[in-house]
Amino acid sequence: MKLLTSLMFLLIYNYCYGQSLVSNKSIVKNYIDSITTAEQIENLISKTGIDKYKNYRVNATLKFGNMELQKLCDSLKVKSWEKADFDGNGHTDILVTGSYGVICVFGKENDQYEIVPITYADFTLCSFSNVKIVEEKPEFDYYYFKSDPDSNRTYPPKTLHKVTLVYEFGDFMEKNTNLNKHKIEKIEFFANAAGWNSKEYNITINGDKSAIWESKYGSFHTPSGKKVEPERFGTKIIAFNFSYIIQLLNYIDFENLERFYTVPHTDDNSCELKITYDGGKVKTIGDYGCKGTYGLQRLYQLLFDLKQNQHWNRLY
Repeated sequence: MKLLTSLMFLLIYNYCYGQSLVSNKSIVKNYIDSITTAEQIENLISKTGIDKYKNYRVNATLKFGNMELQKLCDSLKVKSWEKADFDGNGHTDILVTGSYGVICVFGKENDQYEIVPITYADFTLCSFSNVKIVEEKPEFDYYYFKSDPDSNRTYPPKTLHKVTLVYEFGDFMEKNTNLNKHKIEKIEFFANAAGWNSKEYNITINGDKSAIWESKYGSFHTPSGKKVEPERFGTKIIAFNFSYIIQLLNYIDFENLERFYTVPHTDDNSCELKITYDGGKVKTIGDYGCKGTYGLQRLYQLLFDLKQNQHWNRLY
């Protein structure tokens, strides 16, 4: 019975999140496999139809304006693009350094493609990546310059950062080889979006999988005169979704993350994550811009998705 349960979990995991169950899964050839020039990459990116990347240009010469980064790039013999099956779905992907920083183009079924940004414009366009294979699985070191705010939220000069990214839990995130298994007792997630009419809400998930989703605003009238009432819903989180979120929390090592993250601009979304664990310990993480770490961004997305993939009952 335990073996059957484990197999079912793996099958659901693969179906929902696109992970390969077998590390040496044969690769299905796609257009990416035939790419040999920067022009081919640019044509592929433009054909995805995403306006943001229609003018994307590959940094074929790997020239940077920062001498420190240039020397490091030269010493590591970095390439402008590298191919690998990062997400383990059996289709070749390509990691590219270019005009909008580093991006990954994922190969999908039926010769479809998806662009995922690695570089965020707020941080730096002066960045590159270096792919390596570890235990038959591709990962990459990502180098970039970033200014971390001090306690007064002032920004000192940018400094060089390095993070090793690997595809786990349906997205790229910081690699963790020293996993701790904490007992999660409660997850509280508070979020609000920029803008006068943007919803503010929170979700609370208890250790018994019971959950409450509620808006944080009181009733108000829109400019057209429509009255908007606060919402409050309850549910029991599906066991798979609950387990997946718990595993992700432990993988991203939430206990040792910073207590506050911010992007260097204003008028953005913000959120706060509060984890109660291991007999009443509490970890709170504030995140202005909701881009604290790659792992946190994936966690936020899973929490946002709960509103759509669970059966909620309105509470009065």
